[in-house]
Amino acid sequence: MMATFYLFTFFFSITFWNFLLNKQFDWEIL
Repeated sequence: MMATFYLFTFFFSITFWNFLLNKQFDWEIL
């Protein structure tokens, strides 16, 4: 159960940082 929890947290952190980076790049372009 803990393995799935860590895997979910790892996946969520990657998607979250990817979202922030995309927003930052959009602001730099604008």
